[in-house]
Order: sequence, then structure tokens, then C-alpha cells
Amino acid sequence: MKTRILILLSLFASTAFASESRSYLNLPSDTSVLETRFGVQNQNSGNVKASQYFMAERYLQYFDLNGHTSAFYVMTPYFDTRMDVGPKTFKNKGVGDTIFAFAYGITGMNAYSKEEFKKANHNGLNSVCGIFVTAPTGEYDSKAALNAGNNRWQYKGECNVGYRNGPTVHELNVGAFHYGSNDEYQQSKKLEQKPMYFAEIHSSRNLSPQLWVGGDLYYQQGAERTINHVAQKDDIRTLSLGVSAGYRLAANQGLRFSYQKSVDKLKHTPHNDSTTVLYSYLF
Repeated sequence: MKTRILILLSLFASTAFASESRSYLNLPSDTSVLETRFGVQNQNSGNVKASQYFMAERYLQYFDLNGHTSAFYVMTPYFDTRMDVGPKTFKNKGVGDTIFAFAYGITGMNAYSKEEFKKANHNGLNSVCGIFVTAPTGEYDSKAALNAGNNRWQYKGECNVGYRNGPTVHELNVGAFHYGSNDEYQQSKKLEQKPMYFAEIHSSRNLSPQLWVGGDLYYQQGAERTINHVAQKDDIRTLSLGVSAGYRLAANQGLRFSYQKSVDKLKHTPHNDSTTVLYSYLF
């Protein structure tokens, strides 16, 4: 039973903020973005069922670094989680861990001013790599069954390769999560976790100047946990499919929608589905 709970909590953290389709498209190097995202995740494994509503605010800044588009962001989430374990119900609300990120455009990501960007040809191959650091700033109580924060550092490295041809964009994301230890798990236990590796494929197409739609594939593997150096045998291997869409409300405002659901997994890995709506304001 504890193994199922651990897997559920692990997947919540990794799926809530997966990269979306068109996340790495180029923008003018002096662009600032404010984003608000809302979402819900549902997971179940046997008689353990969990649901989590989340909201996150993100500030994203693009800039010119040696002629290449680069960006950094900071994001703070808020979680409202409920878990039913047989007849027992556990609930938690609180501010989660803050995420800091830096990304650097490697190829096909020339830094442009707003005027240069309008005249540039954006077709062809591009690649970006980034590092994401999650700091243990969220609310955490070692005696609680559920927490908004994880009381540990987390690192994600990710690279994106994309190809754009007119209205069509194809993307491949690959990377890994690396986890620090939580030395106050269940008050005095030590929780450690192996890396989780992932790959994503996104393919999308413009249907009009305002609207694009796409299909998504997500694969995750690894992330086995140990408690006081005892392996929990709770590694995951999950294949999920999804759909996504974006709509431009104005020249500097947009909405994005994404949905994903697991379609193949290990026997002990929980079923998962998630829905996210994102509003962006550019200035």
C-alpha cells in the first residue's frame, strides 16, 4: 500500500509541469511573459485514488546570449490534493516548491529584436537545452501523509529538437529528473530516488492564424525510491498519449490547452490523466 502511495505522489510532480507542445519556439530576445496555469490530475492504483488541482504563476524572460535566444524563468505552484486509500481520506493544500529554469538556444535560435523577428525565416531545424532546479521552498510537514512541498532539491535536464515547416511543427524532447534526498520523510526516515528518464514527441499544425492543434506522446521510466536504503520496487514505466491546442486571443495574449492519459504501463504503476489550461501575456 505504501508503495502505491509513493508512486502516485511521484507522478504528480513529474506530470504537472511537463513541457508542452511549442514550448521552445523562438521569440524576440527582449520578450517578457507572465503565465497562469490551472490544471487537474487524477491517478489510481488498486484502492488508492488521488486527485490534485494545481495553479502556478510563472515569469519568463527571453534575452540575447552571444547571439542566441536564451531564457530564464521562475515559477511557484499551489496544490490542492486529495487521496483516498480504501475508507480513509487524506487532504492537503499549500504552496509547492519553486522552480527556476535556464534555457539556451543552440541551433536555429538566433536572437532577434521585435522588428528583426517579423522579417526572419523561422522554418527549419532548431535545438534548445535547459536546466530546471526545484528548490525545497514549499510547505512541508514530516508528520503529514500529504505535502505540497517535497523537502528536497530536484534537477531536470532537457533538450529539445524541433523542425518547423510553414504551419507544421514537429518536436522531440528528451531528458532526466535527478532527485535529492529527503532526510525528514515520515519524521525521521531518509527518502532517496533514482533518476527518471523521459522522452516526448509533439506534432502540431496551424489551422488558422489564431488556432493550432497537435498530438503528443510521453514516455517515462525509472524513479524507483528507497526508504532508509531499502528499495521500494516502485519504478515506473509509462506511455501516455495526449492532445493540445493553442488560441491567440490578441497579439500579446494566448490560451493553451493540453490533455494526456496513460495508455501503457507497468502493473504497479498507477493510471494517470491530466488536463492543463495556460494563459500567457507577453510584453
